[in-house]
Amino acid sequence: MKFQRLLSLFLVLPGFLAAPALTNATTVSGLQKNGTWHASHDPGTPGTSSGSSSVTSSPSKSGAARHLSTSYKNYGGERYERSISDDIYAKNFVYDAWVYIKDTAKGVKNIEMDLNQVIGNGWTVIMGFQCDSWSGTWDYTANKGTAKNPDDKWIHSSIGCHTENWSVNKWHHIQIAYFRDNYGYVTYQSVTFDGSVHKIDKKVFSGFALGWGKTILTNFQVDGGTTYSYGSNVFVDEMKVSYW
Repeated sequence: MKFQRLLSLFLVLPGFLAAPALTNATTVSGLQKNGTWHASHDPGTPGTSSGSSSVTSSPSKSGAARHLSTSYKNYGGERYERSISDDIYAKNFVYDAWVYIKDTAKGVKNIEMDLNQVIGNGWTVIMGFQCDSWSGTWDYTANKGTAKNPDDKWIHSSIGCHTENWSVNKWHHIQIAYFRDNYGYVTYQSVTFDGSVHKIDKKVFSGFALGWGKTILTNFQVDGGTTYSYGSNVFVDEMKVSYW
């Protein structure tokens, strides 16, 4: 794990529209190769899934990519997660990763990339983001209920995305920018895919009273798109998160 302090007052992040300056940001890089990664079936998806992850040198950009080997049936989804920090004060976030689908994207229906943070009042702010091949859009999460009685929903943006149209055996660069306030509201600012910048600028409530301890947690999830048993091999490299 590599920590880097970015101290410039007006550092421009290439590829983003109106992203906040990375003032005194902490960047945690090499997330794919360090720390403890846990795999589990997402009970919010139907069917079943299982998965394992390991570090590999091929394919990779850095020499140490994380290989996510997933099996699923009846549209199951497998979640891979690891903790980054216990910072409760950061409000601005940039998620940055390179993603590679090996051989075939058939059956890879969604790829989800989340950040979850426990903030000062004890709530967990969920910043969920996914390429949704069912709707053909980039989606973001919102809590349509209250923190104590949540109703977690995916909101379709107007920006197109379809994982089964991604070129296979090729690295794709994804960058997501968002920030949150003290009351559990998240503003999804932009997503950049392979250098193409898309502005979102949508503010939604996304606070959940889950009783978690202090953490900034990242999820990377692969969802299946078939009723029958199928498997996929997805790789993640040069994964980093900046927060301030």
